[in-house]
Amino acid sequence: MSKMFQFKVSLIASDPLIWRRVLVPQTFTFDNLHKVIQQLFQWEESHLHEFGIGDTYPRKKINGRLPLADFFERAKQSCTYTYDFGDNWEHAVVFERWTERPDAPTIPVCIAGEQNAPPEDCGGVPGYYGLLEAIADPAHPEHETFSEWLGGPFDPTQFDMAAINAQLKRIKGKGKRP
Repeated sequence: MSKMFQFKVSLIASDPLIWRRVLVPQTFTFDNLHKVIQQLFQWEESHLHEFGIGDTYPRKKINGRLPLADFFERAKQSCTYTYDFGDNWEHAVVFERWTERPDAPTIPVCIAGEQNAPPEDCGGVPGYYGLLEAIADPAHPEHETFSEWLGGPFDPTQFDMAAINAQLKRIKGKGKRP
């Protein structure tokens, strides 16, 4: 059996809330967690990111090489994860509890979530809701543009945990720390 972190990662300002619950090996660093979040939201890792602490801007930055176990010590402890400083996707990362997982001790596993993640480069949370409005209304002046840009149908309520877990299997941590 291996001890794992259980995190809830939520896209701040999304309504309905877009969130994922994930188990992460205790050996992971914040750099590993960045890769996990990218897969949870099915993004392309093509923009800058940072983890931060605090409610005021600028937040105190967290070094990516820092082991998660050196930061998260108790339940309800949290940090923020910001991805793409142009679109400014802000996430709340909340440590919920420790858990044991004998079947997948070295890889992260998504265990729950709701709503489809926004497509990358759509303008942050406000742009995402503008996109949804446009694709839902064939009379909207940007309906055709956004529909073509998406490359096919987009269901904002879809949550494909199997696809996310298939991608998470590719992420491995260092495995050196207990």
